[in-house]
Amino acid sequence: MPMLFPFLFFVVVATATGYVPSAGGRNCNGDCSTTASGLPPSSALASCGWGWELGQKLYVPDYGAVICGDRFGTRAACERIGIGLYAVDLFFTTEAEALQWGRKKTVLYVIQ
Repeated sequence: MPMLFPFLFFVVVATATGYVPSAGGRNCNGDCSTTASGLPPSSALASCGWGWELGQKLYVPDYGAVICGDRFGTRAACERIGIGLYAVDLFFTTEAEALQWGRKKTVLYVIQ
């Protein structure tokens, strides 16, 4: 991990999935222009499970630093379909990039 983050709080192993917002609503309920934080989707924001607070800073190896700025959906829906509390979705600009990242277990460095 680069020394950009001297205040490492703890480490979590969780699932990180690549995604591309889709205008048809498949990934963002019909409105892909803003996230739960009110900001537009970007590589600086991650969509995070309900175990993370909005605004939590994370470092994802091979991706970079992100801030939890969006949610997957309701907590009950996530629990029903088995999305982990600490999972993250990482934004990519193209579907090819998101598919190349795929879904993988990775270490998430939690930054204080």
